Amino acid sequence: MKKEEKAQAVSVPVKDKVYLTINEASEYFNMSTQLVRKLTDETDCVLWLTNRRLINRAQFEEALRELQKQKREELIHGRKTKKRT
Repeated sequence: MKKEEKAQAVSVPVKDKVYLTINEASEYFNMSTQLVRKLTDETDCVLWLTNRRLINRAQFEEALRELQKQKREELIHGRKTKKRT
C-alpha cells in the first residue's frame, strides 16, 4: 500500500476519536493551542507518548463542563456577596 492510500484509509473524524492532539483539540473546542495546553496541565486527561501530549476527548469535555460550572457558581456567589455603596 502506498503512503497516500494509507493516509486516506486512516482518516477518522475528530468527533469520533478517543485521543486528540493539541491542534485537533484546539480546532474541535474552538480555543487557542496555548489555552488547551494550560487546561490540560491542570487536568488529568492527558496521555503522554514520549514528548507527545494526547488528550482524552471525553475526559477533557467533562473537565470543561466542570470548569464552566465552577465559574458560573463563582459569578453567582460573587454577585450575591458584593455590597453596593
